[in-house]
Amino acid sequence: SDTSYSIIHSQIFEPPPLPSTLNSNIAPAVEEVLLKVLSKIPDERYETAGELVAAFQTALAQMPTEFAPSGVPVLPDYTPPGMTRQITKHNAVTQTETPALPNLENAPSSEITAVPPQTSKRRPAVLIGLGILLGMFLCAGLIFLILVRRQNNIAATANDTPQPALIEEGNAPPPQNTPPAPPPEADGPERPLLDDRNMPDIDQLIELQRIRPLDELQKLHEENPDNKTVTMELAAAYMRDGQVEEAREMVRQSFGQVRTPLGFTVIGERLLENRQYEMAELILEESVVRFQEDKYLQQMLMMTYIFNGKSDAEINKYIERLGKTAHEPMTIHIGKAYNAFINDDHRLAFDIGAEALINPDVLFAPDMHFMLGKFHLALGEKDAAQDSFFTALSYELPPWLATHIEAEIVQLDQT
Repeated sequence: SDTSYSIIHSQIFEPPPLPSTLNSNIAPAVEEVLLKVLSKIPDERYETAGELVAAFQTALAQMPTEFAPSGVPVLPDYTPPGMTRQITKHNAVTQTETPALPNLENAPSSEITAVPPQTSKRRPAVLIGLGILLGMFLCAGLIFLILVRRQNNIAATANDTPQPALIEEGNAPPPQNTPPAPPPEADGPERPLLDDRNMPDIDQLIELQRIRPLDELQKLHEENPDNKTVTMELAAAYMRDGQVEEAREMVRQSFGQVRTPLGFTVIGERLLENRQYEMAELILEESVVRFQEDKYLQQMLMMTYIFNGKSDAEINKYIERLGKTAHEPMTIHIGKAYNAFINDDHRLAFDIGAEALINPDVLFAPDMHFMLGKFHLALGEKDAAQDSFFTALSYELPPWLATHIEAEIVQLDQT
């Protein structure tokens, strides 16, 4: 039957019909070229397009171009005896009998060599038919290749690519022998990709219209201790009620099986993008404890502290911690510039920023430009603030930072 499946099956597995069965005027040499092009076995086809063109031209050259062999006598046109030609002039008819043909047997010029026709009227029609037929077979071949490639891609995705999934109650625990991923190189971390199955689905927490009551969540957590979504909502409820240490414990339970910093990075970015600063602080603090030398996590935590309005003493305490491990200098520069600004030493804050940006391509340069824009904005210097924000946008930014900068620019345009 002509179903989609049967058509695809025919294209893949059944040999094509002989072109000569579709058009009897196709020469055997041309048919041989077409069959080789449409072979189901790749090794039997032409290796290059050049070979195909050369073979096709050779086959066309072998096609007959004469309709009669050379040397065959051709008699001149004549009118048989008895036929008359009528000529009418001034309404008068004159009949003239055509003379008989002379005897041509002994005439020296009685043999006339046939001249091949200059142009075959059938050749264009044959070539057009061949072109249409070849185009149909090539289209069928392309469809076959697309279907095979799509099937291979689907199979490769299903077999090789780990898919992020919600960790719900009853999911099997992760393998215990999985080696940890190597730490980021010293020249700076790349923007991360989500590759850890052991993370809670933070998007469900972000999309919640309201956090359920604490006692209700505590009961759900007791009944479903492995449900990370419930655990994270319980952490948010503890934060809402001012029970910070209990919230930290829920975060530790939720992220206890996360073995790479990438999971923390992705969730931290999502929380910052949605301005969930308190929850971001809890999760990023846990991440820096687990992965002390991850520079990107260090930087996000510094920005989170600033968004949460931490005091200069708390920022200095964090700067001191960073000084004891591998870190990116720009992170400390941002913390020092912030402390100088909130202590009304505005000139020092801008000097720290300018010195840190002597190399414009330094890691976390857009973060510093964003902070300088915020400083200018706080001082009422709108043009300077806008310049700093646009400079930050000229870099490749993580989504959370781009969202914050664009919001500041929109607010400037509206004032």
